[in-house]
Amino acid sequence: MDLLKFIAMFYVVITHVVQKVISGGASTLFFNILYTAHMPLFMFVSGYFIKRSDKFYDLIKYIFKMFMYYILPAIVFTLITVISLPRYNNHHILYWFKEFFLRTDSFYWYGIVALIINSLLAISYFISIKILKMKDFKSNLYQVLITLGFMGVLMLPIIFVQQSEYKAVLSINLLVRYIPLVILGYLFKEFGKYIKTDNKLLIFESIAIIPLFIVYYYILNKYRVIYAYSDVKMLVHMQIMELCIVFIYYVLSKWLCKLTFFKDVSKYGKYSYALYLVHVYIIRLITPFVSKVPDLSFNSISFIICYTLIFAIGSLFITIWLTKNRYINLLLFGD
Repeated sequence: MDLLKFIAMFYVVITHVVQKVISGGASTLFFNILYTAHMPLFMFVSGYFIKRSDKFYDLIKYIFKMFMYYILPAIVFTLITVISLPRYNNHHILYWFKEFFLRTDSFYWYGIVALIINSLLAISYFISIKILKMKDFKSNLYQVLITLGFMGVLMLPIIFVQQSEYKAVLSINLLVRYIPLVILGYLFKEFGKYIKTDNKLLIFESIAIIPLFIVYYYILNKYRVIYAYSDVKMLVHMQIMELCIVFIYYVLSKWLCKLTFFKDVSKYGKYSYALYLVHVYIIRLITPFVSKVPDLSFNSISFIICYTLIFAIGSLFITIWLTKNRYINLLLFGD
């Protein structure tokens, strides 16, 4: 799971650089291959680690900790962004916070989405465990169905908002898009304990990714520009595609973790959300000073590769440095 977060974290940096540095970069196949993986991987891992509380106090504590971890840093970095970057000086802070609320998908939306989905799923689990205790696979299955049923009921107001003109409020549009991936992670955790993990299973999973990759590549080629969706049909296709690619990376990460190098770098996955916040601020800070590359010549590609590596390593170094101080870590990242 840490390796999946590390891969997703690195892909976020690359896609943001491609968007900012290459003219028309967001419409390239390379961009879309990475873009269809990074946020889905984060959402899958988020669902895997949903808190399963059977005590009300533990549930409230979990939601509070998530607020501190996800929302406090988003507010702090929004303040820093609006105060320090010249492009936001044309309006006062209250205006930008109104924009942050109405069009959250243009700001630090991941934390908002993770908080809402994780809270709803944790609440649904808490209700279901009070109705039916888990004793074996069968009762666990019924309990999961009850959880997802309550999750569906709690999602009804969100779906109503998503159909209105205010679909970007608290990133409801992105929440609806990514919720299947959170549920997938939740199901992997719930039923993974009944499956014996060995090399035979890994080989079987590796064979299973072949048809999933075919489905993924077909949908990717069909839409090509997939960082936004225009209708329900396209949304469903994107969700299917992202479910496929997450499972592919899940299996790939199992193989990679057999190698010492990937085991070592996976430990940096724990900085993923903090790096996301730092990286987005830095790229907004320096983008006005970097000209876009008009073509993909050898020199341009060399510049983009070096720029991306420096940016990724630099963002990670700054993030680790900031988290070393416990007070800065609490203030900036709610940790």
